[in-house]
Amino acid sequence: MKLMDMKGEIAPADLKFFLTGGVPMGEKQPDCPCSDWMLEKLWGELNRLDKLPNFKGFLDHFMKEHATYKKMYDSSAPQDFELPAPWNTKLDKLQFMCV
Repeated sequence: MKLMDMKGEIAPADLKFFLTGGVPMGEKQPDCPCSDWMLEKLWGELNRLDKLPNFKGFLDHFMKEHATYKKMYDSSAPQDFELPAPWNTKLDKLQFMCV
């Protein structure tokens, strides 16, 4: 995985999200398909993550693959998981940590 974009820079929006999880603005969110294990706060962060340019479409992907992400969530070493395609090749290390 790459850490920076082709210009050698970290995308400011990705860094801001990593540091804050995004700021809730009262936006309406779809129902969480995994409310049995995911907290509402995390679901909100995932919805905000999907709004970042590098993560367009991630929420739809997550909703289809949430069982895989539950394994990552439950793992004592989530950093060792490989994200399902196509996200396994789309994201750099900082973006992976945002997930």
